[in-house]
Amino acid sequence: MKKKAVKKAINQALKDGTLIYEKKQYPILSIPQISLLLLRCKNAKPEMYIPLLLSLTTGLRISEVIAIKFSDIDWWEGELQIRRQLGRTLSNDGADEERLCTQEVKIKSRSGNRNVTLGNFVIEELIMARHKYETMQKSNPDFQNLDFVCFKEDGLPYHRSSFRKSFKELLNDCNLPDMRWHDLRHTYATVLKENDISLKAISSCMGHNGTTVTETVYINIPEETVHDCEKEMTAFMADILPKTNLILDIRIPEKDLLEFLPPKAYNMVS
Repeated sequence: MKKKAVKKAINQALKDGTLIYEKKQYPILSIPQISLLLLRCKNAKPEMYIPLLLSLTTGLRISEVIAIKFSDIDWWEGELQIRRQLGRTLSNDGADEERLCTQEVKIKSRSGNRNVTLGNFVIEELIMARHKYETMQKSNPDFQNLDFVCFKEDGLPYHRSSFRKSFKELLNDCNLPDMRWHDLRHTYATVLKENDISLKAISSCMGHNGTTVTETVYINIPEETVHDCEKEMTAFMADILPKTNLILDIRIPEKDLLEFLPPKAYNMVS
């Protein structure tokens, strides 16, 4: 209740002009940088690849990503149902059973219950993840069949901070700016906005109640835009990537990174 009162007071002060809001700028990755990050992750840190891929192509929170189950995927329609997250409740339920940070909890808000369309190349990666899941289930007698898409060797899910250290190492390895995993949501929103996707569609996919938070918090367009940087980043990637046809062949095209939105999203007006 206290948080709601403070938030209401701040919003009123912003409306009255007695408080000036200075928008914080977050690190934003360009599409070539995203491609580089995914490629390097798949080769160097494969256990983090599926969580990273889903975060970058769906804009999900990390707590939502690690809670996804294979049963949440509509393979025929290419859709993902977001109905839960993994974390802790306000009352700290589960502390006695030592599952404080790995229990299933409700989505943050009503709008958070949503369906997200997956791109074809994302579906293909999830099919391979399912095959790995079934193989490990048969070969490991201690494997727990919990159906999580992002699973450890014993079938248990990850928790929200599982990839924190590995993510920092990956960013450094790719010579990319330091950022939090949550900042990938800022990249998701900003890249879509730069590619003329309607604000309403972006907000809906991110699970926001309206477009205000999406626009004022998550869309961070720098002075030099994503498209301005693309030529320089392409040259940078060509310089640091190994000169093999295999590497070049598996780079993810821009059209594939943007294909996860349903066609109707392009016709929405913000």
